[in-house]
Order: sequence, then C-alpha cells, then structure tokens
Amino acid sequence: MDIWHRVSIAGKDAAYWQSRGLKMTPILSALDAEGRPKSWIAEITESDTRWLELKPYVEGRLNFINTFFSEEERLSAEWCILRGTGPLRPLEPVGDYWSCDYYEGKCSVCGSRWRQTAPFHVAREPRLGRNALGSFGSTYELFAIKEVLAAFEAEEIRGVDTGPVLVGKDRHPADNVKQVHVKSVAGPALADELVEHEHYRWSNCSGCGERWHLFYSRGMLPLRRSALRTDVDLQMTHEWFGSGRAARREILASQRVVKLILTKGWKGAELAPTQTVSILRRFRSSAWFVLFIGEIAETSSASCGRAKNRPEAGAGQ
Repeated sequence: MDIWHRVSIAGKDAAYWQSRGLKMTPILSALDAEGRPKSWIAEITESDTRWLELKPYVEGRLNFINTFFSEEERLSAEWCILRGTGPLRPLEPVGDYWSCDYYEGKCSVCGSRWRQTAPFHVAREPRLGRNALGSFGSTYELFAIKEVLAAFEAEEIRGVDTGPVLVGKDRHPADNVKQVHVKSVAGPALADELVEHEHYRWSNCSGCGERWHLFYSRGMLPLRRSALRTDVDLQMTHEWFGSGRAARREILASQRVVKLILTKGWKGAELAPTQTVSILRRFRSSAWFVLFIGEIAETSSASCGRAKNRPEAGAGQ
C-alpha cells in the first residue's frame, strides 16, 4: 500500500522543487504577466523521501489523495470496494443523467438517498471496449459484459441482480452489456474509532439530514465485521460517500468475487481493499471501553483507494 498525492505548487516556488527533482506539470491556462505559469501540479507518494519536506508546504493547498494497493492486499482482504472504471460508450444516457426518468429521491443538497427506478436508455449500442466492467465515468453505476455475468452465475456469486440497458428509439435491450444491481445493504459498519483524520471527514446534510462521508481515499476504510452480511458476495455499504454535491453507497465485493476478477484478468474494475475488524464493547465502572480483537493486525486489514491506474475525478479530494 502506498499513499499518493497530486499537489499544487506555486509558480514562484517551482524552481526550488524542480531542483529537488520533483516532476511537475505547468498549468498553462493560468499565466502571470510575464507568461509564466502561476501554478504547477506535482505527483508524489508518501514513501518518497521528499514527502516529509513537501508535506508542510502543501497544507492548505490543493491536494488530491489516493491509495495504491498490491494484488496480494486485494486477495487477502475480506471485502473490497468494487467500482467500474471502464468508460461505457456512449458516456451518458439519453436525457439528463440525474433525470427523474432514471432516479427518484435524490437530495438536492448532498446528493444522497437516490434510488434508480428505470433502466438507462442510450442512443446507440453500448460498448465497453477492452473492459469487462465499467460505468458512465462516475462509477456510480456498474455495467458488465455477458462473460462476467455468465461467470458470476457459474460460480454461484450471491447478491447479484441484472437489468437491461435500453438502446435506440425502439428501446431494445443491449446485446452484450447489462447493468449490475446490488440490492443487499449492510448495516452501519464504519468503524469511527479507526478512520484517519488527516483527510477524511463527514457531515450531516442541512437539507435531508443524511450523514454523508467524504470519499475515503487515504489508506484503509475500516469496517465492523459484525455489520456486514455473510449471505451474499456483493453488498452495498449502509453509508453514503460523496463530495457534498453527489453521493453513492459503495459496492463491497467478497474474496470470491475479487479472486474471480483478478484470475480472469477482467479490465475496468477498481478493487479497493477494506480493513474489517471485530470490536467488542465492555461496560466497566460506568464507562465504555473498546477492545479491538486481533483482526486489526491481520492481512484482512487492507485498504481503500485506486488500483494502479490514476484516480477519476471525485474519488479522492
């Protein structure tokens, strides 16, 4: 696991950080009076020895955070967050994406509480290219090709439902792509005692009152094992994750699903390991104590973040 940062460097400081060997890209859309970039973008991981020097500099500046994981970490995690990253073409359905033709109940303030009520309708036959899984680009929905769905059925993957993608004026079902629906929802599982506080935060929506959590992009998303379902291989988190304008429940995939995706070599799937823990509460002398049972140090402690590909906008901020 390695924590990755995309950070903003002021133009006046660019020469120094370049002398330190930091690879940077100028933002050419904003130039000063002499035609020089006002700011630059640099990428660095926390394992880089220069991070200790750069960290205090970037406080309060643009800092996009993500986590990279090894295949071993994904395979050893009890549950991984599954997101479809392969772009489905066309990239948006007919009409507005958040149209009432497809959704209902979406909070106009935080973007949570929505429910899809109808299949997506696209203008032409949808394609995922070389990807087996994907989305419209937002990762809020999950699409899969027939090969994936056939393998799920053959392996008796539990908790999977599918729906058609409608095509053209006659609204016929797409030939090779279907939408994957996950209807099982876990109980409240976020282990508040273990979340990192450098980047993560939550807020209660002023509109609907729902608590939404910032996309968890730095390190491990800690979940209580007791709140997760054991009778399915795919389930949604109880919690809503978002940016404050739109939010989603994350899809959790079991070890069986993760192993299948990696063994088959299917592209278009981001697998972000989670840290599952058992927590026992004891009442003693009028005070509550939290006892963490050994699982915290086990390999089931894995993390949330992106695969080796760069993160899409909105997953970590």
